[in-house]
Amino acid sequence: MSENNNLKEANIEYCLDSVSLNDGVYSISGWAFDKDTLEFPKIELSGVKNEKLNHQYREDLVEALDFEFPSGQLGFNATFDTDEGVTPTLILTDSNGTELKIELTPKDLEEPKDIMTWDKARDYFKRFGLKEGLYYVLKMKEENWSEYQRWFDYMESHKDLAKIRENIEKFKKKPKISIVMPVYNIDLKVLKEAIDSVIDQVYENWELCIADDNSSQKTIKPTLEKYAKKDDRIKVVYREENGHISKATNSALELATGEYIAFMDDDDILSPFALYENVKVINEYKNVDLIYSDEDFINEYSFGFDPHFKSNWNPRLFFSHNYLTHFIVIKRSIAEEIGGLRTKTNGAQDYDFLIRAFDKVKDVVHIPQILYHWRSIEGSVAKNPEAKTYAYEAGRIALQDYLDQNKLPARAEIGKNFGTYEIHRTDEPKVSIITVFDDRDRALSFKTLAD
Repeated sequence: MSENNNLKEANIEYCLDSVSLNDGVYSISGWAFDKDTLEFPKIELSGVKNEKLNHQYREDLVEALDFEFPSGQLGFNATFDTDEGVTPTLILTDSNGTELKIELTPKDLEEPKDIMTWDKARDYFKRFGLKEGLYYVLKMKEENWSEYQRWFDYMESHKDLAKIRENIEKFKKKPKISIVMPVYNIDLKVLKEAIDSVIDQVYENWELCIADDNSSQKTIKPTLEKYAKKDDRIKVVYREENGHISKATNSALELATGEYIAFMDDDDILSPFALYENVKVINEYKNVDLIYSDEDFINEYSFGFDPHFKSNWNPRLFFSHNYLTHFIVIKRSIAEEIGGLRTKTNGAQDYDFLIRAFDKVKDVVHIPQILYHWRSIEGSVAKNPEAKTYAYEAGRIALQDYLDQNKLPARAEIGKNFGTYEIHRTDEPKVSIITVFDDRDRALSFKTLAD
């Protein structure tokens, strides 16, 4: 697909929901509007025959844009065919008479297109409103979508919601999941995205426990109050002094009443299926204590990249690197038994929490799905591992505390790569030499380390 006119020059916003070619017959559907008049632009098809073109009222678009459109007749669908060698063209004309020409070729129909899908566009409009949503839509049109983002969108869009809801109804266990979220002076847009991603969960037996860590940003408290008033599953406590992430998380933990708790940062996003997949595991595994899943990073436009597909439970790897990170779901009884988070390990408080839970947890399950989107912004560890070197020292302290408490003769050190650790024995272990003679009296020697 190619555009003969610049989108901004034509002053038209549009989206092709679907374009297909079957047995020589084209079928297209989509929506468009003139950004000056908020009305449907003039639409024509060039180089076609047997044309059937219809306008549609798009309630979904009007609702998503949350804007007063005069008519709502913003959608269209068309079928047509062409003569051999002729390229059909969709022509949209704005109120100033400027044309936007979109050529459709069979090659475009066969290959993935770097265009903004309606589902993604609607998501931006819903999150940011019309003006800023359009900016994001245009921004994403200018950038090439990664193969990973295409794959992820495909996988999410092909999930059977009806089947998922049917499965939820059949669950024998429907535990409440308490999501704890510390909040402090966060950008309002990303905070709303984070909270909305919880509200949008297909599994509905949850509570969001938020602790505002005495934010000085005046818009935070009214926003949280509005959400709490809107949904009684959202609980908020306002700390009277700033205590940093561990104390704030513990304040949020005090609000939790669910059988399981989950940890979430105030600028990250959950997949709509995150809680469903975890409760599915709880129903499949009788005594599961800890569940973790895969994750990726998102940029300022919530555009995904750099996925982390994790291994199954591997204690040896865990003690050299916190590969679990997000999304963690754990029994609340265990969190209470170990006393929540410790301030001495701020920066690596989540790693410290899991290390202290290690001896309490018996059954661990890994969900091999991207269920958590970790925001990568300037100054964050996600964006730049060197931004918070103190976090790696905090992780080392957490490991050393575990070794000392268990009277293990070893020393924890920061590894060569950011976020990795090495554990070195400090004693002189006994070395046994085992000599085995075969029938021909030839010695085979093996060295082993004694326990």
